[in-house]
Amino acid sequence: MVDHQRENTDWEIETLNPVDLHAVYQTGLPMAVEAAGNIVLHWQAHSWPLSSLHTPVVSMHSVVPELEGLAGGPHTMVLGLGTYFTHLPSILLCAMTGRDSEQPWLLCWPGSPTLKWSLNWPTPATSLCMDGSDWFTLQMNQLLGAAFADPYVAWEMTSSLELMDSIHPGRLRERTRRVERYPAIRVLVTFQMSRKLLQASADLFITQSKWHKIVAVGSVIAIWILYIRVSWPDRDVPLSPRPRPDSKSSGSLPHELSDLTHLLYWPLLPGDEGELLASTSPQTSTYCLRDPAQASYALGGSLEAILVARDHGGRPKTHGGDLFRAQLLGPNLKAGVPGDVQDLENGTYLLSFPLLWAGQAQVQVRLIHSSEAVGVLRRIWRDQWATVDFMGYFRGPTGYEEIVTCNINPLLTGKEESTCHYRDEDSGELWFCARPPTLPCDSLVGHSSGQYWNVTTSHEKALLVWNVTDKVLPQGISAIWVAEESNRSLVLPPKQLCRPGIPGPKPSGFYYQGVWHSLSCSSRTFSMVDSILDCLAGHVIHMMGDSTLRQWWEYLRDTVPSLKPVDLHATYQTGPLMAVETTRNIVLHWRAHSWPLRSLRTPVASLHSVVRELGGLAGGPHTVVVLGLGAHFTTFPPSFFVRRLAGIRAAVAALLAREPHTLVVIKLANTGYKSVYGSDWFTLQMNRLLRAAFADLRVAFVDAWEMTSSLALPDSIHPGRLIVRSEVDFLLSFICPT
Repeated sequence: MVDHQRENTDWEIETLNPVDLHAVYQTGLPMAVEAAGNIVLHWQAHSWPLSSLHTPVVSMHSVVPELEGLAGGPHTMVLGLGTYFTHLPSILLCAMTGRDSEQPWLLCWPGSPTLKWSLNWPTPATSLCMDGSDWFTLQMNQLLGAAFADPYVAWEMTSSLELMDSIHPGRLRERTRRVERYPAIRVLVTFQMSRKLLQASADLFITQSKWHKIVAVGSVIAIWILYIRVSWPDRDVPLSPRPRPDSKSSGSLPHELSDLTHLLYWPLLPGDEGELLASTSPQTSTYCLRDPAQASYALGGSLEAILVARDHGGRPKTHGGDLFRAQLLGPNLKAGVPGDVQDLENGTYLLSFPLLWAGQAQVQVRLIHSSEAVGVLRRIWRDQWATVDFMGYFRGPTGYEEIVTCNINPLLTGKEESTCHYRDEDSGELWFCARPPTLPCDSLVGHSSGQYWNVTTSHEKALLVWNVTDKVLPQGISAIWVAEESNRSLVLPPKQLCRPGIPGPKPSGFYYQGVWHSLSCSSRTFSMVDSILDCLAGHVIHMMGDSTLRQWWEYLRDTVPSLKPVDLHATYQTGPLMAVETTRNIVLHWRAHSWPLRSLRTPVASLHSVVRELGGLAGGPHTVVVLGLGAHFTTFPPSFFVRRLAGIRAAVAALLAREPHTLVVIKLANTGYKSVYGSDWFTLQMNRLLRAAFADLRVAFVDAWEMTSSLALPDSIHPGRLIVRSEVDFLLSFICPT
């Protein structure tokens, strides 16, 4: 995060390969990787003021949020300011103090007296609008010296040799730098030179200086400045976000999403929930063909059946609301397609199946939840603010830690009157932790899962136990035969190429011979490593979401040998994770979305909101964004998920507005959980919200719900390789439609 001195690094290590991130080179982000040695070298220009070529505004990240987004540890960070501040000296003071300053010799910050600085500025900053000079740079170095106490003084070295001054000095000076390694977290801070190189380093150092010591009062001020600028903010007024227009009209939610009652409609139970024996039973419910059976059926036709829900005594139900899942399977053909289940709200259900392959086909129906169990889930979703909590880890200067409860609402932390509030400056969302006994709110460093709450009665638990949940109904229809048509064993594939914005039919596709065939566009299979590499060449893929999306990253990592993972020293469960293929300029990122997140302990600084990440992307034809949310939001009311979607939708709309050729893919949530903390019924509602939120934007959808509910495979929140391969192939079909 420096001025434009990075070109003199020249990537001297032969195995340190630069990766083209399709950014403006003059402002960054250049990146070089040496995967075998786990070396990653980044450079990025600081934000305004910056003399540069035309560069996307969203690529100009200020140093402060970049620092706040680093978890720290034995990593590299180069921080430098100076050259571009010689035109506006008071700007540097303001950048260091967080306050506007009318005169360059005045240093001020909230709650403190204004102190006179030890610089002999001749006039206010307004009269110093001229080109940079060594005198200005010397003053910049005095400011940097006071702010960072005892860093290594690059000025002294570069001005001690009889060489021509240059803003980009030669390699001799680079190679003669002396540094001292420290065992703890190390930060390299260099002084800005007068037309000299700002040190670019691939290791994390604090360096020593031969320069004169800063006066005591300057050191105190520097420590205070560094503390208030880099530490986790605990402010009533949030930090200013990165530059973006005030208008948020492009991100306003469509009308369908604002009407949750209509969008999330599900038949209600009449009266009380009733006894367990009166609930829908998978053993006694039946289904049969709607019309007389035929000797064979036409390819491309349909099959319909009637299902009658019955209680444990075999009596027909008189109301709807059960969650059934129907499938048409071809076990010998590794084929399957989800059936449509229409609730007639009188205890009967109409099942419809398209006939998409020739050969044998068999209907299978499963009761996921009875209507009575759905009533329990609906009550919890409506009445409970949360069904889980989280832990926040606070650390003092000596390493002493205190652990408290955190959640989305201060009432859920156990200490309503004494809580710490954290506001995401990009999305505006709030997070709350109980105030620790002795440590301040800004000492929050870690996050992890907490406890699952007991939110059901014994009667409600009985409606959700394993022997009445996710059970296959007794076979009601014999296997049917679908005849070939014109020597075709499959329905004709769609001619339309896979492009974002195409409508999604129902069903969205089917399996045949273990391969997913889309019914919305001409999807492709990528069975060879070279075909995957050819498709991904030159692309930067940003995956943001939960662990089901991380499976896509893992699949590509494991399938493509030359796609090398780089250890970023992050918590694997939450990321960030990165894999690169430098010869073809492929970069693959994954990171978890921010709170709420059920995870092992992870640094708070690593939990970046999706809105923040999207807001920092310039976009373009080489950028692919994949979003996958759902699983971690089932423990909260739908209104919370809607608020999250509102912010993400606004960020996606802004990204597509500034670079329409950016590909944005939405992964719908898949089947898996069957409890009060994460049921398929919850997931079904999440997917309705996801589709509604992005329906009118030019994005692509990967229907993981249908991909995980089409075959006779056990449900798992983390599906097997066959499913993940199909999901990734469909993603690649949008990246490379031809």
